[in-house]
Amino acid sequence: MEGLGGIKEEDPEQVDLKGSDAVPDLEGDPCLTGLSDTLKQMGAVPVVDCPEHFQDWMVSYLKSIGKLPGDYQSNPEGAVGVKGFKPDSKSVVTLSQTPKLSSFFGEADKGEASYDLWRYEVECLLVESAYPKNVIFEAVHRSLKGKAGKVASLQGPQSTIDSLLAKLASVYGSCEESESLMARFYSTKQMAEEDVSSWGCRLEDLYAKAIQSSKSSPSKTNQALRSVFWQGLKPSLKDVSGHKYDTIEDFDELRVAIRRIEFELNQRKPQECPKKPIPSKMASNSSDRDYQELKGMVQQLTSDFGAIKKQLASIPSVAQNPSPSRVRGTGISNRGSFPRPGRSNFSLLLLLHPIMLSV
Repeated sequence: MEGLGGIKEEDPEQVDLKGSDAVPDLEGDPCLTGLSDTLKQMGAVPVVDCPEHFQDWMVSYLKSIGKLPGDYQSNPEGAVGVKGFKPDSKSVVTLSQTPKLSSFFGEADKGEASYDLWRYEVECLLVESAYPKNVIFEAVHRSLKGKAGKVASLQGPQSTIDSLLAKLASVYGSCEESESLMARFYSTKQMAEEDVSSWGCRLEDLYAKAIQSSKSSPSKTNQALRSVFWQGLKPSLKDVSGHKYDTIEDFDELRVAIRRIEFELNQRKPQECPKKPIPSKMASNSSDRDYQELKGMVQQLTSDFGAIKKQLASIPSVAQNPSPSRVRGTGISNRGSFPRPGRSNFSLLLLLHPIMLSV
């Protein structure tokens, strides 16, 4: 199409969508040089005779390395700046970078997440469809550590993500029957030191496990959670929140209302200062009295033991004259003038010997 002066005018539909009026001259551009070097390193030989053939070559190359599904259909008008291009708002962008999942060890007090939380992260990736399954499978393998990693390795390199998840569910998933879980859900109560937020989360977790185990649709989730949540409240909260339960039909809104009531009740409680422990005077006096009594007993035993030692010191002189005799001219016998060491004295000596050594 020629305009005034013989100048060729461009078709407005062929103008680049970014708003540029002319295609820039890229000869000698460093970007092209880098692209050429990269293609040489990849060992790829592109088809560059026309834009359509180059695009077809790009699609086939990406299919060959697994970056595009095999049923992907190329659109020669799918590039920016090509006539008639209209972005599809429903198109899905597939990412190739491996996502990061929380580590799961399959052991208590290890890893960044429990099995339920880790499984939830994996299922979110599968539902979003932002990553191909082979990329998610690689992310799952990287997140499994310890015993869980051992379970995954036993599946072999040919396993799929579906078979791996099924194996992990059989090892770490809940094995409690859905009826038992549902019975626990309806009978559970808020614990004494549990706040409203923790109570609601624990209730939701128990209900989700029961629904997942029964594989049924949660048709009455809101009503069940709302009813059990209020019925299981602590009496101090339940007594002042009945009007909220009667007027609020949504479980989350009811939880917010009960949390406000809990906050107000906590604000009304007097702030108790920690009391310093007072030492017991009675215990101290009792200890002193016992010490004095024990000290007196030791002193008495020491005195008695000294007297016994004096008596025992005189025993050898008596042993030199074992036969009784009378002092001539006096008519007085020396029998019984000194105490004889009997069994009772030796027994007492044996009992007191350790005590005297400690003294």
